Amino acid sequence: MADSPRTPQTLPEWELPNHQRGLVDDIIEEGQYEAAIEALFQLRSPQYKPSMQQLVFLALHPAETAPATSDARPVTETPRKTRFARIPSSIGPKAIVSAQNLLTSLISTNSPEALGRALPSYASDGSSKSSEEPLDSLLAKQSHCVKTAKHCWELLEEAFVYRNQVVVSPKGKSKMRHDFSIEEVILSESPSREPGVVADEAWPFLGWLVSLFEKDEVFEFQTEHVRYSALFLDQLPPPRGGSITRWDFAVILNIIMYCTEQKELRRQQMGYRLMKLVIALVVRFLVNMLTSSPQLINLTNTIYVEMSTLVNSVYRSLLAAWSDPRRIQDFLSDLGSATSVQRFRLYFCQKLLNDVSIPATSLHKGPRPQARVAPKPRGANSVAVPKDPSSSDSSITLSKSSKQAIPTCAEILACLDLPLPQFLTSPIDVKLILFARFQLVSDFAALKDHQTPELRLEWDRLIQAESLAGSLKRGFPPELGDEASVYLEMLQESLRVPL
Repeated sequence: MADSPRTPQTLPEWELPNHQRGLVDDIIEEGQYEAAIEALFQLRSPQYKPSMQQLVFLALHPAETAPATSDARPVTETPRKTRFARIPSSIGPKAIVSAQNLLTSLISTNSPEALGRALPSYASDGSSKSSEEPLDSLLAKQSHCVKTAKHCWELLEEAFVYRNQVVVSPKGKSKMRHDFSIEEVILSESPSREPGVVADEAWPFLGWLVSLFEKDEVFEFQTEHVRYSALFLDQLPPPRGGSITRWDFAVILNIIMYCTEQKELRRQQMGYRLMKLVIALVVRFLVNMLTSSPQLINLTNTIYVEMSTLVNSVYRSLLAAWSDPRRIQDFLSDLGSATSVQRFRLYFCQKLLNDVSIPATSLHKGPRPQARVAPKPRGANSVAVPKDPSSSDSSITLSKSSKQAIPTCAEILACLDLPLPQFLTSPIDVKLILFARFQLVSDFAALKDHQTPELRLEWDRLIQAESLAGSLKRGFPPELGDEASVYLEMLQESLRVPL
């Protein structure tokens, strides 16, 4: 078996030998889940792909679930009242915690590709049965719902593990049915059931997902020299028409917002880590497609996620969800200082400042600056990248680059010179505007070193001509209070601008 071309491992990962898989399956068949997980612990190896589907299913259960009592009767199909009863489970809390611990351990043992194959995604065919998981045991039949889900975020929803119910007939034969009645009863007392909200028992699994995507991001950087997660990309719905550029972030933004609203710091950090994974998908690359006609060479500049689309989606979500401007400010600050984050925050602050300004010619001369991304060359996004280049008569070469254009120096100064409106719409206030101006200049100054020499020279000329100093004074006037003065002093010290 050949190793994945994007997996920086010297040794290939093989399927677990049949006799070892049979040993684990026999233990599971007997309902000894703790012993089966312990066996999987012992069988861990970088050379072998672990069986993941049943392990994921176990890890999704609530750890406080009490095991079934010895006198629990099998559920039959005939009595109507059993339609609204939860089927007794032999999965104990220790087995659930052990499954979660094993998943965490496998992050450091196996490749992201080997672990991610158990996850449902838009890139996989959920209707097909997984070749790695036989449907012989009761657990295997129940865990089949993991593979048939639309995406991995569906696994985080309330009572997901109870969707595929396995019932026992009076003759002792098991039968699997896809029934939401039990789930409906479990959730009947819940105040809401929005897609994307994380169930209480699903937080450990969400933490594992984030760690898996982050490791895949590192692997991608080692092979493609661009930091983004291909596994995470497969969890975003692709648009129709063969394009690879994503634009629907509704589900993942719902999860991110829900994480950041939690009281527990660890859960909040999951939201910020997910947001960084989304931002990292703004990767521009060239598709060099050599068609069957030797004289026809099409060089296409395309992108996984457009910065403007992502900024607009996040901007609308934040303003709609939070009435406190400090929460928006904290969200942007807590994202960190990675280059991709700085670019995102730069465009976000530019959009915010443009949206709150007064487009009046008497107050602002010249065209109103607009948040923009690098222009596309002719033919951008005109070529769909085949999923399997070997199956077509074309040869494709991808040249990816994380180097992206940023707003011009003139656009940055224009944002500082935009007047404050007389009335501000909630949740935007003066303090948020001052923060956006400060972050705009700070992130631009940090990013300019990664841009063209012309842009750096233009910035230096603005400093020498005191044009930047004048814009900073107008952007942070003393009449806006002590906070404006503090921002001005911080920028003067970091940029070494004489005021």
